[in-house]
Amino acid sequence: MFLRIPPLLFIYSLIFMYFTPVHYHFKLSPLIPFLFFVLGVLIAINSVSLFTKYKANISPLDLNSTTHLIDTGIYRYTRNPMYLSLLLILIAYFFYLGNPLSIWGIFFYYFMTTKFQIKKEEKLLLKQFGNQYQAYMHRVRRWI
Repeated sequence: MFLRIPPLLFIYSLIFMYFTPVHYHFKLSPLIPFLFFVLGVLIAINSVSLFTKYKANISPLDLNSTTHLIDTGIYRYTRNPMYLSLLLILIAYFFYLGNPLSIWGIFFYYFMTTKFQIKKEEKLLLKQFGNQYQAYMHRVRRWI
């Protein structure tokens, strides 16, 4: 069950990244992690606001309550902007830490979210929305 909750996967990744052993640091302008963080937050706000606008189910645990396929706004460019926003925040944290080994936290989040959440959602949405979702999948990429 814990593998199907992307916010928990995000938190696990943050913790892993924080505790990853540091052999050396790289230095970047503080502007780089800030920009990734802001982009992640803006994408999250946009995607959540669309779910609110359409009164759509936002819970990753209750996939059977999905009643509306959103394909406007940020959803024209990515099928999973909420997960993408968390990934961008992890990238910001990676640059903030400056620890090359902490990149594994990003990979962990990406692969676990894809395998245990996104693929399950895609199957359910294909079953529920059929050709409409199939066409959407061909038009819009999973992440970016």
